[in-house]
Amino acid sequence: MRRIALSIAIHMAGFLLVSALLLVAVVGREGTLRLVLGDPDLGRVDFETLTRPDPAADGLVCPPTLCRAARPDRAAPVFAVPARDLARALKRVAEADPLTRRIAGDAGLGEERYLSRTLIFRFPDTIVVRYIQITQEHSTLALSSRSQIGGTDPDRNRSRLMRWIDRLSSEVPLRRDES
Repeated sequence: MRRIALSIAIHMAGFLLVSALLLVAVVGREGTLRLVLGDPDLGRVDFETLTRPDPAADGLVCPPTLCRAARPDRAAPVFAVPARDLARALKRVAEADPLTRRIAGDAGLGEERYLSRTLIFRFPDTIVVRYIQITQEHSTLALSSRSQIGGTDPDRNRSRLMRWIDRLSSEVPLRRDES
């Protein structure tokens, strides 16, 4: 009786494995993740009320006056350019990152969303950006990066945002008192 049960379990496992491989072959890795997990775009972020239940699992760069309910990993610098120029520069920085693409934007709100995928498993991360015009010649931004799944690299989101801010700061002039 045990042999029969073991044989059935082995055959079921084999069937499930073959089914999973066929699914991946037909719709691809990203399509399979979408079918299993749903839409990879986690949507907008309300920076004013954002809380961080697990700061090791996300990333946050924000002006201190905007993110009142959450402690950012880094304060956002103030750039010596209008918000529209800052948005163009960040788009170049974001799209230079492998497996990252812009998925949504709302010019009226000054927000954009990007989707970035991990290299091996293609797990999706949603990056939300809000551009903030301070004066005619100065702007800043708020960035949030969240994972839909995967906890194998808990620092991934924070590291991405630090890398983007460093690249942006080398490409766009900072306000004089920020340099």
